[in-house]
Amino acid sequence: MKKLAILLMFCFGIIGTSMSQQIHQVRIDAQKEFLVDQIKSGGFELFFNINADASEIRRNAKFYESYFDVLYDESNGSCRIVFKDESQMSRRVVERFLLSNNISQVIIGEEAHTIEGFLNLFLN
Repeated sequence: MKKLAILLMFCFGIIGTSMSQQIHQVRIDAQKEFLVDQIKSGGFELFFNINADASEIRRNAKFYESYFDVLYDESNGSCRIVFKDESQMSRRVVERFLLSNNISQVIIGEEAHTIEGFLNLFLN
């Protein structure tokens, strides 16, 4: 019985570790220059995995309504972020939104960026 308990704990540990190491990504289809222009004009569009949980994305977006609107289309995973003002804080809060949706990378073209790298390059 003790061996069974140890074996189960070991299996759950391996499963938990492999699940926590999955890289969750969003994709931005715009060229870097166009992305900068989009952000300057008040927003940008990114794409979640088509299997993303739409209700979870919308629920998380509600926490940030005072900073930006999130327009999510679950048919193609498109997520348009529209800033409510030009403040640095509004742009910085995008990090919290991405993290609340378990995103760890932003893919732009062929380049993968950490969330912090994305913020430093495009949202500061």
